[in-house]
Amino acid sequence: MERRRSAKPLCLDMERCPYCASPVPTNAPICPTCGMSIAMPGEQHLPVGTRLKGGRYTLGKVLGQGGFGITYLGADTQENRPVAIKELFPEGSSRRANSRNVVPPTSLLGTGFAETMEKFEDEARVLSRFNHPGIVRVFDIFEENGTAYLVMEFLKGQTLGKRIEKQGKLEAREVQDIALKLLDALEVVHSAGMLHRDIKPDNVFLHQDGRVVLIDFGSARQFAQGKTLQHTRLVTPGYAPLEQYGTAGKFGPYTDLYALGATLYHALTGVVPPAATDRVQSNQPLRLPRETPDGLEQAVNRALEIRVDRRPQSVAEFRAILLGQQQPTPADPSATGNLSIRVSPPQTAVRVQGPNNFQRVVQGNTDLEGLPSGTYTLYADARGFQPQQVKVQLRAGSVLEARFTLAPVRRPAPAPQPAPAPRPAPQPTPAPQPAPAPMPGPQPSPTPSPAPAPLASRLYNLRLNLLTLVAFLALFYVFFEVRPATLQTLLQPLDEQLLRDFNTWVPGYPEVFPWLRAGFYSAIVLGVFYTLSFLVTQVVWLLPLLVLGGAGLLLYRKLISLEQGALAAVLLGAVYLGVLFLERQSIPLAVVLGLVAAFRWANPAQGEILEPGGLAVAVLILSFGGIVRLTRERQREERNP
Repeated sequence: MERRRSAKPLCLDMERCPYCASPVPTNAPICPTCGMSIAMPGEQHLPVGTRLKGGRYTLGKVLGQGGFGITYLGADTQENRPVAIKELFPEGSSRRANSRNVVPPTSLLGTGFAETMEKFEDEARVLSRFNHPGIVRVFDIFEENGTAYLVMEFLKGQTLGKRIEKQGKLEAREVQDIALKLLDALEVVHSAGMLHRDIKPDNVFLHQDGRVVLIDFGSARQFAQGKTLQHTRLVTPGYAPLEQYGTAGKFGPYTDLYALGATLYHALTGVVPPAATDRVQSNQPLRLPRETPDGLEQAVNRALEIRVDRRPQSVAEFRAILLGQQQPTPADPSATGNLSIRVSPPQTAVRVQGPNNFQRVVQGNTDLEGLPSGTYTLYADARGFQPQQVKVQLRAGSVLEARFTLAPVRRPAPAPQPAPAPRPAPQPTPAPQPAPAPMPGPQPSPTPSPAPAPLASRLYNLRLNLLTLVAFLALFYVFFEVRPATLQTLLQPLDEQLLRDFNTWVPGYPEVFPWLRAGFYSAIVLGVFYTLSFLVTQVVWLLPLLVLGGAGLLLYRKLISLEQGALAAVLLGAVYLGVLFLERQSIPLAVVLGLVAAFRWANPAQGEILEPGGLAVAVLILSFGGIVRLTRERQREERNP
């Protein structure tokens, strides 16, 4: 239970309310929009108002705490919406003194906690691909404070556990409706090769819009049907089947269906069912209320069988029993085949799509057995690597191998630490038909990434400001000293207007005007350049509208003639093409051309090696090119972390 200290409200300088994401005045004790107060948190909880990921997320009160983490109510300041933020905080963890950093429990010291974080993040990315009303949506995943954070949708309503606690047992009709909605969500999870492993009333959320949402996937794991796998021991007495009481067991959809049956039993009776270990010893049957429909009673009793082979083996079988329908006939073994997936790097996730709307997401080297024959599409993806896609034809009675070796994505920024070399894969069973060569697939959606490191951000800002200063000085020299004749003609109407305004506001200082004029024009050119560089990389189609609108305004105000307007449009287009040239081609080539022009125009009689105006143009080209390159590199890092 969350402990709170009896203290005065903690007044924090927040831009957004951590509960409703509304603006909050400085030092306000409560939010003027939602009326929530700001109080001190528990000892293990992060303080209310804590900012994460460079200030994008703000933490509010604690919604709950389990064996794997703490869930906070938070605010996404970019999207202006409330979210639920889960912090990976395994039971037994603590925080360093005067710090937010998480200290893992002794059982996870060494590489144990790092492996836990990696699994937490990988499985969160798999969950983020689900788009189902019965599965909580995942928006973001990032690392901070020595642990990982999962950002999910904030659900309004109450859990099934709270509903039972307040009301007692529920009507059979409502329980059956909840069961059908949970089965739809579980079917999606199981088709991706995953198990929830912790279904219970507290992890079933009854949304106020009528949805039944499966939450808290912190215990979710991948499974291989019918195979014995090593899993972290995790049990919730009364809801966990017998196989979950050991560290190795045969896990499958029937594991989650036992927990679902126990959850439905609790909803029908208002009582938590006995633990599976106690039921083995007592061997007493579980009784449901007399008014329970036959289909619901049979489905719950079958799901709560101690022996794995007596339970429903799939969601479809459970649903058929619940609705009193004929159970689906298992596939003919002679019409199925086996698919062996081998990947490098080992964290690669593969989405498998096949006949009869078959879909599953697996991770790492996986063997899929008993698949119906037909054409399968496999899409392999891993963070920091180029995705691959292949189509294979699986024949009845065959064993087909699909091998993926993903190439790392090349970026101009320094590459991250290389992942450890994958272990040699075992020699595959000879296949009668080799897998075809991989075909390039569509680019996957970028995974949200943590904010750039503060040091890298400071270096980026320093280089950008330095290049901007150099560009401003070069422009100032061109406007103040060089004054090209063509440019003077173009700027003459503006010069006259500026001079009139200057004499009106600052009379008696004519010697200052050339300096202010050069600075004003330099700032205008820099602003136009930054706008053009943005248009080149983001919204190119706005450029013609900008040119036409600006030229039309100048002509309307009679500041320039039609000929001068045409010349301005040509010059602007030339500058745009120059920016595009700097982005797509080589900066050194542009600089060399500028230096050659400066050398060509130099006057040896006056001792000039490089003509000052041409040298200023070369420096200006170098500065502008560097600004474009830096901006582009930052955009690439943000899009492909």
